[in-house]
Amino acid sequence: MVMNGPFRVRADSEQSRDVHACELVRPAVIISELTIQGYGRTLRAVAGSEAALRDYGAMMSSLGLNGSQDGDSDEPFKTGLMPMTLLPRPFPTEQFNYVYHASAVVARLIDTAAVDSAWVGDRVSTVPSLDRRLVDTWRQVYLEGRERHEDQIRLHLMRLDYSPGAPSGPSASLKAVHVTPELATAAQRVSCLHHMTTLTSALNKVGQCELPDNKTANEIATAMAEAVRLYNERYHRSSRDICIVMNAKSGTAAGSGLIEAALLVNHALACHRRTVEELMRDVQVDEQSRVVRLVSRLDPTRTVEVALVYYESPGYDFDDEAAWTVRRTLEESLAVTSPSIPLQLLGQPELQLLWRGDEGLRSALRFDEHSPEDLSKCLAVLQDSSPGPPVPTRMPCAAIAVEVSSKEGRVVSKVVEDTECTVGIFSCLVMNRTEVAFDRTAGHVLRTFG
Repeated sequence: MVMNGPFRVRADSEQSRDVHACELVRPAVIISELTIQGYGRTLRAVAGSEAALRDYGAMMSSLGLNGSQDGDSDEPFKTGLMPMTLLPRPFPTEQFNYVYHASAVVARLIDTAAVDSAWVGDRVSTVPSLDRRLVDTWRQVYLEGRERHEDQIRLHLMRLDYSPGAPSGPSASLKAVHVTPELATAAQRVSCLHHMTTLTSALNKVGQCELPDNKTANEIATAMAEAVRLYNERYHRSSRDICIVMNAKSGTAAGSGLIEAALLVNHALACHRRTVEELMRDVQVDEQSRVVRLVSRLDPTRTVEVALVYYESPGYDFDDEAAWTVRRTLEESLAVTSPSIPLQLLGQPELQLLWRGDEGLRSALRFDEHSPEDLSKCLAVLQDSSPGPPVPTRMPCAAIAVEVSSKEGRVVSKVVEDTECTVGIFSCLVMNRTEVAFDRTAGHVLRTFG
């Protein structure tokens, strides 16, 4: 064993095995020309291939990556020394194809509920556990104020989580709707298989200074750019700036950097990151025009017009009344806000149960490929209630067979076969009043829980 400072140099046998693991997966992942259609076909093929996922599990083990063991965590993978490795379980292909396309219908359903102030008002009054400041802000802006959400430009960036249910249950169930996938991790959550090709393309394109291909980052950036375009078109403005309200403890992570780079390079849009405290200090809203302007950090005498305000963190750090006053002012301004107050309300678990079971909302949609009865399979419950064993049936482990070598000092983690899987599908929807301006499925991530 060769030591170099505090780090151990990997033995040749370990490196050879890892290279072999990568080679096992590569034919199923890399395609000659990475297009949106090709990307979707490839990921759907991989999602239904037990062999590819098992081989990928072996590579994850050798690289020190572990599936999140916390079912409530938003982080799909953690890096570090693993006490155990979760064997990835494939999502059933037939169900994956269904929920992949049905997600667009679910996004429209959520938007239909968001613009129905009367429906939201009736349901909010029956749920006393909701954050009262959130509810009060919604009432002041959309129920008592002059704003009509159906007349606004609405940007919805959501992650829809599905589980296949017990083996005896054929239908998938929508587990949760995350109305704001954090930009700091959204791009990272999309399949790690794609990140291998992203790394390769990034290394090959350093000389040409091209952005690495990342479908989710590009689609999110395109949806945000479309919202800015509609803002400029409707109000006869020329803004090229976006404000990202971030958590005070977070920085500019890799996923957020990809999206901001795509906005700048592909759409000529600049992003300005502010914490809630900085936003309270730097934001200005004109009382007459309702235009939002942001004070420049480099030159306090200069301001830029903001067309879109995106709240990156689910908690938003709105701990005092002054911060909620700023939030209400921004909601009443001309700027597009995402997520909006109504959408944030509908993301609460208590209201999710209500809008899923509302027949009136479902009937308000135009179903092209999916009937309301089919959609109810995805919207019925938070967790599958069909009879059967509580965990999936055992799956033979054929790809991971690593012996412990005390000579090389290698720690081999325990392989756990009894796992559950969840697929998270990212949806981007931009509405211009009642017209659909942008509707895309940005990507997906397959997560395994023990």
